Amino acid sequence: LAQEFQPGQIWSYKTRPNEQASTLTILKVEHYADMGDVLHVRVDGFQMPNARAEGSYSAMPHMPFAKSAIEASITSLKGKGPVPDFAQGYAFWKAGYIAGNAGVFTTPVDQALNQLWRADWAQADASESSE
Repeated sequence: LAQEFQPGQIWSYKTRPNEQASTLTILKVEHYADMGDVLHVRVDGFQMPNARAEGSYSAMPHMPFAKSAIEASITSLKGKGPVPDFAQGYAFWKAGYIAGNAGVFTTPVDQALNQLWRADWAQADASESSE
């Protein structure tokens, strides 16, 4: 299913169990020589325990994906809206990409959220505080 993605599009996708209302919003579409088409998205309406504090996350303001991963995830276009601010997350990712330390998710959105849920946040905290 070849799709023309545009910033502001809000899509339903193949969600994790009990998160059927979750959506993704296209933030930015880019092309890179080494990764092909990259879609920067925001994901809303999921539940993920917060390892750093009480409570949980329900939104991920910036996640970079290979276009093929988004195409494998989406189920229907729900509408179009304003593009939420993602400048901070994008700048952090872009700096990591330029340094050779960041790439894109190549798995469908539900699997990428599971990967984040299993990530070692203690290690991430340590690397952030050493800068």
